[in-house]
Amino acid sequence: TGCDLGTLVDGVWSVTAKQTASGIDSASTAALSVTVDTTSPTVTTFSSTKSNGTYVAGTTINITATLSETVAALASITVTLDTGDTVVLTTATASTTLTGTYTVGTGDNSADLTVSSYVLTSAPTAPTDAAGKAMTSTTLPTGANNIAGAKAIVIDTTAPTLSSATANTAGTQVTLTFNESINSTTAVAGNFAVSVGATSITVSSISVSGSTVILTLGTPAVI
Repeated sequence: TGCDLGTLVDGVWSVTAKQTASGIDSASTAALSVTVDTTSPTVTTFSSTKSNGTYVAGTTINITATLSETVAALASITVTLDTGDTVVLTTATASTTLTGTYTVGTGDNSADLTVSSYVLTSAPTAPTDAAGKAMTSTTLPTGANNIAGAKAIVIDTTAPTLSSATANTAGTQVTLTFNESINSTTAVAGNFAVSVGATSITVSSISVSGSTVILTLGTPAVI
C-alpha cells in the first residue's frame, strides 16, 4: 500500500493513515514525522563582540558567523579579513554559529575591520545541516550584517611619522605635524626632545590637536 503526498514545502510534517473497508474507517495509525529540507545552510551575518576602538599588534578579536540553520559539529569555514589575514571559524557541537579568534599581527592595518570573503573548508568539514545538505554558497553578508556595518574596530600597527617641524619666531614653541592623528591621552611632554646644537631644551608642556602637536619649551630656543 502506498500513497502520493504531493509536493511538500520545507518543514516538519506529521503523516497518519487509516483503512476504509465497507464504508467503515479504521483508527488512524500513529503519526509518522517527516522532515522535508531542500535548502542548504548559509551564512547570514559576521559579527564581533569586541568593543569599538583602535587595536594594536597582539590584540585578540573574536569573530562569529551566524548561520541560517543548525549545522553538524566540527563544521568550519575560513574567512579572509580586510587586513589580509585568514581565520578559521568552527564549532565543536551542532550549532547555528561558527566562532574563531583573530590575533592582530605586526603590519596589520584596517580603518574598519570587516570580513571581505570566505571559503568552505574541507577540514574538519564543510557546514552540513541535519538533513545532510552541505553549504554551497559563499555569498558575503553586507551592511549591518558584516562587522564593519555594525562595529567600528580599527586596526593600527603602524607608528606615526613626522612630516614637518617649525618653531615660532620667539623660539618658545615648536609645532610638529605628523602623517596621522596623535592620541592626546597617551602623548606626554616626556615623549619629545628638543635640542639646539648640543644644548637640550626642556619641553614644559604639549598640546595635541589631530595630527598637530605643539611643544612649549622651558627656555626659548635661540639659533
